Amino acid sequence: MLIDANYIKGATQKLGDRLAYIMEEGRWMEGRKISIDEKIERDKGEATKAKAKYDAAVDKLEKLMARKREMQQKELMTAFENSDKSYEEIMRFLNE
Repeated sequence: MLIDANYIKGATQKLGDRLAYIMEEGRWMEGRKISIDEKIERDKGEATKAKAKYDAAVDKLEKLMARKREMQQKELMTAFENSDKSYEEIMRFLNE
């Protein structure tokens, strides 16, 4: 398929005109000019969402760590109850 040179020239001119309009109006990339206050508000919202997500992850982690400690305590008590060592022997070993 052959493309007419005039077609390419016309398309290029239209594209150039549109690009000039976009840049002139301050609409590069985002489609419209955004004020610094709008950017601040948008970023505050993003930061708030990120902090909420972080807080939820920390809460989940703390709960998992507490659950692990409980499981370790139960395991330790079971081992103590099943051991033939005395309380004093175990305490001496733990405090060494």
